[in-house]
Amino acid sequence: MKPVIGFFGVVMACCLATGLAPIVAQTRGNHAEAVDKRMAKRITVLYGNADIKVVLKDLFKKAGVRYRLEFVKSAAITVHAEQTPALMVLQSIMRCTQSDVQLAYRLDHGVYVVIPAGKK
Repeated sequence: MKPVIGFFGVVMACCLATGLAPIVAQTRGNHAEAVDKRMAKRITVLYGNADIKVVLKDLFKKAGVRYRLEFVKSAAITVHAEQTPALMVLQSIMRCTQSDVQLAYRLDHGVYVVIPAGKK
């Protein structure tokens, strides 16, 4: 387990096979400003060795935004984020995914879509 420390108290430990893969693809939709305000909401997400899909669903639910998960593979991650902006937690999770489960996200008309890295 390798700890990764981000801003505002985000501490994440991920099982990393070959390294980090920070990939974020964003497309602004009509509701981008309202969504951005919700993703700025400070949330607490605490999980130990949990399925990334469960963690992402909880993150988006707490932020109050619409989302869609478009990936099949999964990974176990540990997330400890207390009173941290939801967008920062999402970006940290994207950077911490395993090399065989590299993920990215895009904002498509107010919906956060999590996809395999490299897919458009």
